[in-house]
Amino acid sequence: MESHGPRRLTSLALALAASGSFAMAVPAAAQTTTVRTTRATTVTAVTTAAPRTSAGKTAARSVSREKANALKAARQYLAMGPFSKRGLHNQLTSRYGSQFSKAAGTYAVNNVKANWNAQAVRAGRVYLEMGLSREEVRQQLKSPYGEKFTKAEADYALRHLPR
Repeated sequence: MESHGPRRLTSLALALAASGSFAMAVPAAAQTTTVRTTRATTVTAVTTAAPRTSAGKTAARSVSREKANALKAARQYLAMGPFSKRGLHNQLTSRYGSQFSKAAGTYAVNNVKANWNAQAVRAGRVYLEMGLSREEVRQQLKSPYGEKFTKAEADYALRHLPR
């Protein structure tokens, strides 16, 4: 097998797997390692190659705990309902929201892999169901006091909402 740099295994993944409360998907190119713990529990750990930079050096995959938690919170918020990128950032960083740092909030919204156009459509459907006109929906989606979608995202939503 071709080597793509050093292999890493997080202690958190091992600890969670040993407790029996953790399952994870295994990438096709991943290698597995069986580890025996003191509790007679067998843990199959997954290691993957660290990514390489364009210069061929192995890139660090270290993310602060706060940023990782902000990303997890972002995923949870998106599972609950639609958010614009700016609205999600505000929710993550607000003193009335999750209170993450601005840097952690920015990291989360840039790495959550959300389709912001689809989020705008989801939000638009909610407003249509509430009885708002299409123009009122557009205004609510774009408003800095409302959903905070970009003009392009709001326009996309209106093109993809039922008439």
